[in-house]
Amino acid sequence: MKILVTGATGFLGRCVVNNLLGRRVEHLRLVGRSVSPETIRSLQARFPQTAIEWRLGDLTDRAFAAQAAQGMELVYHLAAGMRGNGPEVIFNTAVGTDYLFAALREQPVKRVVLVSSFAVYGLTQASWNCRLAEDAPVELHPERRDPYTYAKLKQEQLLKKYALPGVIVRPGVIYGEGGPALSARVGLKVGPLFLHLGGRAWLPLTYVENCADAIVLAGLKEGIEGEVINVTDDELLRASQYRRRYSRHVARLRSVTVPYPLLLLLSSVLLWYHRVSHGQLPAVLTPYKVGAAWKHCRFDNSKAKKLLGWQPKVGLEEALQRTFQSLRQASS
Repeated sequence: MKILVTGATGFLGRCVVNNLLGRRVEHLRLVGRSVSPETIRSLQARFPQTAIEWRLGDLTDRAFAAQAAQGMELVYHLAAGMRGNGPEVIFNTAVGTDYLFAALREQPVKRVVLVSSFAVYGLTQASWNCRLAEDAPVELHPERRDPYTYAKLKQEQLLKKYALPGVIVRPGVIYGEGGPALSARVGLKVGPLFLHLGGRAWLPLTYVENCADAIVLAGLKEGIEGEVINVTDDELLRASQYRRRYSRHVARLRSVTVPYPLLLLLSSVLLWYHRVSHGQLPAVLTPYKVGAAWKHCRFDNSKAKKLLGWQPKVGLEEALQRTFQSLRQASS
């Protein structure tokens, strides 16, 4: 089977590629914006049984997207815009996906695994301490939230538009070696201070290798076309617990805790001033965004286990040890 992985050189993409190579797949085409010659030589030497192709370029180039899609049977679509301003994030994610999916309609594709995000869920409308499963409503007003949410929802809509045989995987907070240090669900760094905004809310953590394993299985398991699957690990931490561990094992944070009710009040004041001042102060924090990012929820991974036969292979303590060690080395 000929397999395509987009975003293959990213944080999650590298783990998906290693997982597939560990399964001794026959043919793998990897799409990324850049890769070192050393990486290419290393993969080819370690996995001589797999025909590995590299396609370096940008999916927002229609011709490049068509070339990447040529002859592919199974597609793992991880590529998404993560940097730049709002329009750049949306453009790189949505337009690249549009061009790729349009090209895949002309190919012998048996399945597309679209890697989406928990960000698409409409938590602003959800009840406090709700249990978040795949049947939860998605965001009704992504434009009021952030460009990333808008772009991820657009990707899911494009999968339906082109009627491709697909499975949508929605990971929670992905962490691990080479990943971000602190999720916004824990808080935000403002100058020398870290504003701890997550309180005691549970984090939908998934270690990058566990997440990659679920994504790969979503492409290999038969009879699950059209499904949406959440991915979180069994062992989770509250935002406050993660912050304390990070501060103890990686770098000490000068932290100020902002309780959820106070955060809602502050965001209401900021939104009011944004309106009366005619935009002198940007509405970077609104009650809508606060509800979407920091409302307390619980998370359900039972569907991933049932449909995929998936179990997190790396436990919380080992995953945290690996992650924190990597972050310490990166900061030294």
